[in-house]
Amino acid sequence: MKLPTGKISGKDLDVLFENSIEYHINAYRNTIEEYNPKALFSHWRSIVRSIDEIINIPIELKEETEISSFLTLSFNFLEAENLPNLKKILTILESRFEKNVAIRFQQIALMCSAINLSNRIQSIPNYQDNDLDLSDTRSAISYLQSRRAYYITTLNLIPKIAKGEKEIPYIDTMNFLQYPMDSCLINITTAYYNLLLNHCLIDFEMESDGLTARECVIL
Repeated sequence: MKLPTGKISGKDLDVLFENSIEYHINAYRNTIEEYNPKALFSHWRSIVRSIDEIINIPIELKEETEISSFLTLSFNFLEAENLPNLKKILTILESRFEKNVAIRFQQIALMCSAINLSNRIQSIPNYQDNDLDLSDTRSAISYLQSRRAYYITTLNLIPKIAKGEKEIPYIDTMNFLQYPMDSCLINITTAYYNLLLNHCLIDFEMESDGLTARECVIL
């Protein structure tokens, strides 16, 4: 969606936010509807389960050394030195819980690693208003928690929207859908919030450079 440049206020802002909402709803719908609903729902349900597990595992682990090792595990698996640490964590999870928990953690860690690398190559963090990333377990937990509502929303939308034949391997699912989810669902929420602010604050303005727009409230 192309943004205007300069300061925007009043009715022009209403139009901008309304257009943004419509644009991102259509973009997300168009992305999801390409997929086979049963296959995608099954994959996404497993992802939601894995997200809940990775968030809760530090609470369930009892030993401080295990918690520390788990939270500081680097997801840069292109570096060979991080692979023994991953193996160590998988052994801990299998012994403390069960093998399937270890497998799901390994899968979600690999997904996060691929997304983080892709985001950095495309300089996506430069356009986000936070410091969240997927570089290690601790950071991934914060990132995934901040978006958990969107993962659940997507799970509920898939049976209603998906109607295509496209299928992808489970391990690639987040890599295909994380960016559309981030760019569309978060922008929809943000646009509704800013639309409300524009109706409540008489001096509410946005300043845009054509790529990103930021609020500037005159007090």
